[in-house]
Amino acid sequence: RSGQRAVTVQDFERLTLEASTEVARVRCLAPDRPGQPVRLLIVPGIHGRPDEHQLDDFALGDTLVETVVAHLEPRRLLGTTVDVGTPYYQGMSVAALVQALPGRPATLVRQRALDVLYRHLDPLVGGADEQGWPFDTDLNASALAELLEMVEGVERVEEVLLFEYDLRTGTRHGTGRELVHVDRESLFLSARHHVVVR
Repeated sequence: RSGQRAVTVQDFERLTLEASTEVARVRCLAPDRPGQPVRLLIVPGIHGRPDEHQLDDFALGDTLVETVVAHLEPRRLLGTTVDVGTPYYQGMSVAALVQALPGRPATLVRQRALDVLYRHLDPLVGGADEQGWPFDTDLNASALAELLEMVEGVERVEEVLLFEYDLRTGTRHGTGRELVHVDRESLFLSARHHVVVR
């Protein structure tokens, strides 16, 4: 760590978070080759429930970008250029089949399961630590099944399938899978989960 100078990846991330309270999360990607810019992938803080979050909500406003750049400008090393952008948000739609405990209303169990899925796959409050779905972390159907089994009213989870989802066109891609990889520039974002309760 280099105080108020932007030298390391950690420096860039810390200084970007300090630049504005509108920055909720940031990932710094060091250049692959000399002469390339340092890339900052910013997740802005937004309000509303996770099931209400849309792709456009995570766009960066011009004022925020200008604020971050202005904060880093006097702190970067001479010759270092900075590119400010957003992560790629990979839409994910989860289909789950669960068995409810006897006497539990199916509609209530379904809503609780959906709430858990939308929250868990959120860039801001998702993940195991509820600090936002982490970068470099793949999505595993078996882990989601374990999460759903802890939902109040669920007796067992019979099946979980993962579908990639185009957030622009509103369509699923391909067939259901048990594992979805995510690259270092991407985060998952919930999209139209389906839970069937028996």
